[in-house]
Amino acid sequence: MDTRKSWGKRVLASLMLATVAAATGAFAAPKTLAICVPLYAEYFKYVADTIKDAMTPLGYSVEIASADNDTQTMINQIENFTTRRPELMYVFPAGDATSFADTVKKAKDAGIKVVISHNYTGPGTATATAMAQEFFMGCMGAKMLGAWVDAAYPGAAPGSVKVLVLESTLLPLMNQRCAGMKLISEKYLRKVDVPAAAFIEASDGLILDKNGKTILNPFYNPKVTLVGVANRTIMSNADAQQALDIAFTANSGANKDIAAVICYSGDAAVGASEKLVQMSLNGTLKADLSKVAVFGADNTPTNQKIMLNSKSNQSVLRGVMTNGDIIGTVIKLLTKLSKGEKVDELNYEPLGYMVPKADYSGFAQVMYKNELPAMEKFF
Repeated sequence: MDTRKSWGKRVLASLMLATVAAATGAFAAPKTLAICVPLYAEYFKYVADTIKDAMTPLGYSVEIASADNDTQTMINQIENFTTRRPELMYVFPAGDATSFADTVKKAKDAGIKVVISHNYTGPGTATATAMAQEFFMGCMGAKMLGAWVDAAYPGAAPGSVKVLVLESTLLPLMNQRCAGMKLISEKYLRKVDVPAAAFIEASDGLILDKNGKTILNPFYNPKVTLVGVANRTIMSNADAQQALDIAFTANSGANKDIAAVICYSGDAAVGASEKLVQMSLNGTLKADLSKVAVFGADNTPTNQKIMLNSKSNQSVLRGVMTNGDIIGTVIKLLTKLSKGEKVDELNYEPLGYMVPKADYSGFAQVMYKNELPAMEKFF
């Protein structure tokens, strides 16, 4: 056998395979999706991992950076990714979203397709943004709370059901959600003082109809009295537990009869639920746990499991505000961009709340149905 001919055939075959592989992209370097999240805690881990799981089968190498909730760290991470030119980038801004405007725009101008969610970095900065109208999301929290109060305390006297509000008021959009949560205690619709995350009580704060008359608030519940704590930046499980300790000991224990807690954050809601169950076991909480509830945000698998555990009062997390399927929307946007398809720059999510079904076989979702005037009327 002529070994030279045999060797030549093998080389020729290898060259042909390499040509075919190059043509089909078999040897092409994987495309990259860069993900920047504020923290790699429960909700943000869920966000990042869900997006990664969806985009990996599309041929993307996914890199995740956590900023430890520091704005400058995230800006640096975005800049570092930009120099490497990934095909796609997803950013969940940490802190004031407008602080990221220039950095995100530079990434987009460099040819990277950038998707933002939750916090809006401004017009023209990102390729696409998925977001919710936070004020109305908070209003749905008020509606959810009101429905529970009516079911748990049907004959309660006006102002007799105390509700602790655990806010997080670091940013204007966060303040809007917190104000919406407090709508439950307003008989008439009023404009919002955003820095205070509250409604303007002066007469010029009233929202009037076209005939100049006041508008009754459809989410008002006269049974509810809202209680607050000094700390208005409650985000984590530990923050919420500490806030409950303070609330129960303040004013010589005057608020030990709190019936419900409504939280800006999902992590805070989980912490509040755990703390109330502990307080029941050690005798600090005198109320029957079946008459106690916590409401929060973040429709995650973990929170769904915790809500289902409220059937036997192992938890008292009984519902969460929902902002549609914002992570699903992010994935759809990234998928379309990966295929070269056009997307809308602004994508608003449907809003509502989710609670366990009566038989705890799953969840029921109540959607916002434009019960309130346009958001501009409140600001």
